[in-house]
Amino acid sequence: MTARTKAESATKTTSKATPPLSLREREGNRATWPTPDGPWYPITDQKEQRYDHGQDWCEDSGCHPAAQDGYPHDDHGASFCRAVTEWYDVLDGLDATAPLYLTVEGAAPFMFGERWKPSTVREDEARVQFSLMTGDCGELARFSLSLADALLLARQIGWIVDTVSRKR
Repeated sequence: MTARTKAESATKTTSKATPPLSLREREGNRATWPTPDGPWYPITDQKEQRYDHGQDWCEDSGCHPAAQDGYPHDDHGASFCRAVTEWYDVLDGLDATAPLYLTVEGAAPFMFGERWKPSTVREDEARVQFSLMTGDCGELARFSLSLADALLLARQIGWIVDTVSRKR
């Protein structure tokens, strides 16, 4: 083995490609954005990357790629299309020192520029997202339900309200 072949062999075994940051990891840090325009990778191969048009019901649909010459505007949430956000004061009427809110909104992943990955989960599925927020908008917890489960929860809440509000 020549000196050159040894060096090439050493380079091949020790150099590992750093995996790209996920969209959530890039979202809040402009220094990690792949372009100065936003946290999404530019589309270079539509067979390998998603060209996500976004959801019609998204509050930021004007920031979707079709309205922005093919690349989303950075005012759009990096990883989700969101709509119909409702805020509920969960401590309403209680003598609380600080407000606490429950937010409920429609959400669906926005995956512009991401690589296609085989998955058993529908990554484009719209969901209902719940967040528990402090008065200064600090998020304490977040979870989401499928649309079917959210509808079931809404019906169960309706039944509970009807049951406990009946006059005796």
